[in-house]
Amino acid sequence: MIKILGFELQLNAQWEFLANPVATFFINLAAWCILSLVIYWGILPLLKRITRFLPGEVEDIVLGIIRRPISLLVFVIGIRLSIRYLELTQPAQLLLSRITITIIILLIGHIVGRIIRDVLVYYGGNWARRTESQVDDILIPVLSLFGPLLLVTIAGLIILPMWGVDISSVLGGAGVLGVVLGLALQETLSNIFSGLGLLIEAPFKLGDLIRLTSGQVCEVQRLGLRSTTLLSLEEQATIFMPNKLLATDYLVNLTKPTAEQRYSIQVAVDACHDLARVQQILYSIAVGHPAVMSTNIQVKIPLIQAQVERIRERIQRTPENQEASLSLLTLAQNNEAAISRLAGEAQVNIQLGTLKEEIRELIRGIRARETAGLSRQELGEILLEYAEPVENRIQSLIQTVKDWVDTPDRWLWDGDFWALKKMWQDRNDALLVHWESLKQLLHQPDDRLEFRLDDLSASLIDWLDSEYKIVPGPWKDPVVEVKSVSTETCELALHYYVDNIRLEMDGRPRRIHSELNHLIREEFLQAGIWQPAGVSGS
Repeated sequence: MIKILGFELQLNAQWEFLANPVATFFINLAAWCILSLVIYWGILPLLKRITRFLPGEVEDIVLGIIRRPISLLVFVIGIRLSIRYLELTQPAQLLLSRITITIIILLIGHIVGRIIRDVLVYYGGNWARRTESQVDDILIPVLSLFGPLLLVTIAGLIILPMWGVDISSVLGGAGVLGVVLGLALQETLSNIFSGLGLLIEAPFKLGDLIRLTSGQVCEVQRLGLRSTTLLSLEEQATIFMPNKLLATDYLVNLTKPTAEQRYSIQVAVDACHDLARVQQILYSIAVGHPAVMSTNIQVKIPLIQAQVERIRERIQRTPENQEASLSLLTLAQNNEAAISRLAGEAQVNIQLGTLKEEIRELIRGIRARETAGLSRQELGEILLEYAEPVENRIQSLIQTVKDWVDTPDRWLWDGDFWALKKMWQDRNDALLVHWESLKQLLHQPDDRLEFRLDDLSASLIDWLDSEYKIVPGPWKDPVVEVKSVSTETCELALHYYVDNIRLEMDGRPRRIHSELNHLIREEFLQAGIWQPAGVSGS
């Protein structure tokens, strides 16, 4: 009689010699080795093939993470169980048992740590960017920072008592050591807790642009346990900023609430010129640039076309300067090609405005019927008369956004194009999630929310205004300010908003500033109202 993997097998007389402790140990060890190989080469690859037919990729990644360690874990468990068949002394049995259990705990910790890092943190971070809740935005970075430390602590609390270490004395010593380290590492601990405070308050997130008190504009690349990694746009150098300094610094988040930023160009003209005419020329130059914000895109497009024609006329007047002509020709072609994308954005703004109005109609329909609670008939009327048009409009808006994002724009770099495409895909997904949640409540409102359906519908409009697309208001139109007037000169300032400062490797504002300065110079010279030394930028 011999036991293999816990099953008793009857041996023939010729195999009776195997029924001894050492042979039983090695046979069981071989059986466990074969089982771990079957798991590694057979069962897990088969499961991976099956999961490929399922939507998503999380299952495949989890199987990839656990394939090697789980097979090793099975083999170590086999060693642990096979040791029992050896006639060892009690101390030897205990030592081997402790070693195998320690290895098992470390392997389990390794598996859990990899799943936290490669699945929960990575995919949780992607999900957090698409949700409105701030809880996951805080929880995921905290899990990334303190998850490994927590795993090591738990593993230590399990392993140390098994090896005869008195945890109470360790904890007592750790308390004393903690006081000493707390005094010695006061600065480090301050940075760690400041980092935790930055995660909770979330004044910025990865990828945001912030301006420090030194005036440096930096992109947030990583929030670490002790320091935050920033990329200085001016020097293109990496800055490791201690979290304590960052938490107490005066920060300006340039990408909140939008990536549209205000810039100015200072202009001086002789006092003899008509200021109204000068202001009109400056305004037309700014509005006629595709990347300058304007409330009414339908008015902006003809001004872009007119400016393109003036640039082409200028090329014809200076054919001898081939380099300058080529630069102007590129500017004209790129600005003209951007018209199609602007027209697409105009359609998106129209669809978005119509969607908000239809949601307001939904709100009015709910409020007209919810006085004494909503009956099934009233819910049916709301769904048919108000919810269905909203759903159709959402589908139309999403398709319009896709068409707009897919429209070519020569000013968009390849990386910018795909980043914008992903951003709008995430926003469209979030819009569908918000609408499906509201629609589910309209179908089956519970007792707690039955009288809040109008407020929940209004919150969808708030989300569209703050998170989906902020349609520029009149205050973002270019403005020409008369700053000072004297008997000799008049000082003016052209204020304008750049549509997205993150494009072109964060160099879009500099390009637009330079192009506007050149256009102002050419237009003023052509109109005879400016001298070459009269323009300066800020």
